[in-house]
Amino acid sequence: HPIVGDYLKALRTAAGPPAMVRGAKPATLEDVLYIARTATLTTARVVTLAWLRAARVGDVLELRQGGLWRESRNWLALEQPPTKALLANGLPRLILVALPPWAIETLLPIIGTGPPTGRACDRPLLFATTRQAVVSEVRRLRGLTGHSLRKGAIAALVKGGLELSDIRVLTGHQSLEGLASYVGSPPREALRSMKRAGRLLSVGCGRTPTTNGCIGPLSN
Repeated sequence: HPIVGDYLKALRTAAGPPAMVRGAKPATLEDVLYIARTATLTTARVVTLAWLRAARVGDVLELRQGGLWRESRNWLALEQPPTKALLANGLPRLILVALPPWAIETLLPIIGTGPPTGRACDRPLLFATTRQAVVSEVRRLRGLTGHSLRKGAIAALVKGGLELSDIRVLTGHQSLEGLASYVGSPPREALRSMKRAGRLLSVGCGRTPTTNGCIGPLSN
């Protein structure tokens, strides 16, 4: 109900902003590659998809049979899992992720040849495991949590220069505010804007100061 939503928003506002550094230790691509090589096959597949999709482990486990297919040689198509949170965001039903060579051997047996037919909820789950089982193995192998995968993938995207608005399409966050809490530092474009503003404010009128006034444009 909207009133409940407003009340929860007010509680978050009253609590103040979260700590700059918090939550799970972010995973790295090195962690994912190690898990993909050494974990049980089901965990290896779930972790691989969670990283490529920047998703929660729970969302990956909601995938239904037939929900993965090869869009082209280098791209993997995923049917959006029919979870309440994802559907409520009005996100696209189709997600495209890169299919790197290291993931092909692990995922190939569960990749279909084309989009599935029929409703998602009418088809069985793709993975016969639980979140607890996957997270337990991830913790044992690399000392990570289930949320480490999503947090690490988002950090890698921000470090690569992708803007939050673009990352949100992949991650399914309801708001940029919620997504920004994963980052801990401004994205690259925001940093560039801050530095441009800082230069203008530090010298005045946007030019290099001299004894005779402001001459010459600021260098980048």
